[in-house]
Amino acid sequence: MTSLFRHILPVITALIVTSSLAACDDFPNDADGTLDRVRGGTVRIGIVAQRPFAWIEDGEPRGVEVQLARQLAAGFGARIEWSATSGSAALEALRHRRLDLVVGGLTDADPWASHVAFTRPYLEYPIVAVGDAPPGDLDGRQVLVGPGTPEAAWVEEAGGIPVTATAAGQPPPLVAGPAWAFNDDRQVVALIHRVSRVFAVPKGENAWLIAVETFLAGRRAEAWQALRRHAS
Repeated sequence: MTSLFRHILPVITALIVTSSLAACDDFPNDADGTLDRVRGGTVRIGIVAQRPFAWIEDGEPRGVEVQLARQLAAGFGARIEWSATSGSAALEALRHRRLDLVVGGLTDADPWASHVAFTRPYLEYPIVAVGDAPPGDLDGRQVLVGPGTPEAAWVEEAGGIPVTATAAGQPPPLVAGPAWAFNDDRQVVALIHRVSRVFAVPKGENAWLIAVETFLAGRRAEAWQALRRHAS
């Protein structure tokens, strides 16, 4: 190593470290400045209708996640612009940054995860089968599920037979549903699936994503209790 290189090496190293630290000051950031725009401004929210998480009734957004979204906006001093776009169209609008947030019972397993950014799960709970039977597996056993609900597929994966109605005179089968929907005194026969609920934001809006995650992290107990109240 030459004498000159020995002298300039510390300078080069210092410049690299300084540049790296300067870059870190800007991380996380938003590609489109969503967080800065929302503060004291407007947050555009879309809904994927799924009770009890979010739905529209008489033109008014309702649901557990709608209430959380209102609290989120209030914390930033922002007004909410609810979008008339709903369902998968809301997620498509989010993908193209026409919305800032989408709520509605989304899960971290949703295929839209490749197009939008999901928060870390703010609430996790099991899907269970309850009934007057000892705990065990579901192999070959009938399990009552709600029409058009994902529980049917999960019951089949667990070896059970999903049914949406029972014939007159037959004993009631086991019933499948989220744990929050049943009273604590119900006998849990089997755990069927685990669900993780998330909110969705546009990809690349990292500061906004972290802000939403931070807010939701402190609302788990509140969300659980709201779901229990809805079930009752």
